[in-house]
Amino acid sequence: MTDSSTQQAEVLVRFSGVNKSYDGKNLAVRDLDLEVRRGEFLSLLGASGSGKTTTLMMLAGFERPTSGRIELAGKPLDNVPPWQRDIGIVFQSYALFPHMTVFQNIAFPLKQRRRTAADTDHRVRDMLSLVKLEGLQDRFPAQLSGGQQQRVALARALVFEPQLVLMDEPLGALDKRLREHMQLELKRIHARVGVTIVYVTHDQGEALAMSDRIAVFSDGRIRQLATPSELYEQPTDALVADFVGENNRIEGTLEMSDGDRCRVSFDELFHVAAVAPAGASPGMEVVLAIRPERIMLGEVPPAGENVFQGVVSGVVYLGDHARIEMTLPGGRTLTTRISNEAGRIVPVIGEEVTMSWRIEDCRVFLRESQAPGQTAGDN
Repeated sequence: MTDSSTQQAEVLVRFSGVNKSYDGKNLAVRDLDLEVRRGEFLSLLGASGSGKTTTLMMLAGFERPTSGRIELAGKPLDNVPPWQRDIGIVFQSYALFPHMTVFQNIAFPLKQRRRTAADTDHRVRDMLSLVKLEGLQDRFPAQLSGGQQQRVALARALVFEPQLVLMDEPLGALDKRLREHMQLELKRIHARVGVTIVYVTHDQGEALAMSDRIAVFSDGRIRQLATPSELYEQPTDALVADFVGENNRIEGTLEMSDGDRCRVSFDELFHVAAVAPAGASPGMEVVLAIRPERIMLGEVPPAGENVFQGVVSGVVYLGDHARIEMTLPGGRTLTTRISNEAGRIVPVIGEEVTMSWRIEDCRVFLRESQAPGQTAGDN
């Protein structure tokens, strides 16, 4: 899957019609067409078993495609072993050599490539400066923190100046605060070095924070490939809307459609005006998605948009914001998020509130079984 702007940048990696099966029956990756632009940070995002890691392992050379073609810099990788692909790799487990010092671990790829001692010393010291580990070159991995070990693994992947760096859940073993710090560090290093990075993660927040583009995987396919803002604001289906960011998700029936607007019925008491889905007609079963931060409390949008009365049924204080759960007539619940601004009064449980949201903030998707071109037997 590509988008129209791909042709505007040089393509470094190309997957063409790639399939991968481990047992000869089931496909872990199916019909994969993907282009990675030189210098970009591309994340492969998906749940466990979605095909993202298999895609990375095929690019690294640790797995072979069942069919299809993978190219790096215009050259096929079919018969190129992993160590000849000019690719750096960072694993979640770091994979450092415990008997080697930090300097020796970083220098290892250069030693394998028979670089001179002077060049090796220069390159390793540059990497130590880049990942902010100056003065730690004589320590062993066991003497480092998890974040420091990850920096060593990153320096080792970059030291021989590869065309491409692959990262497989590299921050998964770190605690939340350190993981967020390392996200900023990776962005800084990527901006400075300019190397192409393909990054595998199941954490949508991580992907949104670091990526130039994100490919959302499900059942071995890319469901959407877009920038973080496009994925968040314009998801193409309910699965992407659910997986990227948080959504209030309600299933209902399309009541009427007029141009780019529609009306969805959920029961006799709850009707919503929303952006119309492509290919929809009245009577179809649909999924409505509205993000919590787009639901306003006590504010009334222009006439004709969505205004409802509800009762606060839950409040969770989270420091910079509060999560408010509201129950609508008929028993449906919606969640909103309000910022903790000075002087703002947070509603309390049992309080009746007016909630509203704009039509353009409310998206409607066809149920999977009714999506155009999809049958009940599709995976």
